[in-house]
Amino acid sequence: PLMLIFVIVFGYLVPRPGDVLDGLNLGGVCFKEDLCVWESIGSLCVTFIFLISGLKLKTDAIKKAFSSWVVILVGIASILFITPLLGFAIVKIDYGISEFAIGLAIFFAMPTTLSSGPILVGQAKGNVALALLLTVSTNIL
Repeated sequence: PLMLIFVIVFGYLVPRPGDVLDGLNLGGVCFKEDLCVWESIGSLCVTFIFLISGLKLKTDAIKKAFSSWVVILVGIASILFITPLLGFAIVKIDYGISEFAIGLAIFFAMPTTLSSGPILVGQAKGNVALALLLTVSTNIL
């Protein structure tokens, strides 16, 4: 946590390196005209984080995750369909602040991320390989 706090403070005080890296176009790999990956430093870093997370997994854990296909289907359905549908109901509640309802709608519509999926599952001593599989597959879909 100390390094994270340091980097956040450094980025706030010295934003120029981030501006330069953000504007840097890496060219990327394009599959179609509008579907390119690794165009920016940010997307390259996210890819690197997923790669490192995957390399830390044991082969047996990966095999076990792929063999539980029912759990995978239920997980994908709940991440991509059930949670966004619940978002419609949650947004109808009057919170007094309309921005809060909009934030909840966005939160419910987005699939899990690396920080909210595998990392929290790992902290809870759950099946990290399955969580990573669900995170990657729902973000691709």
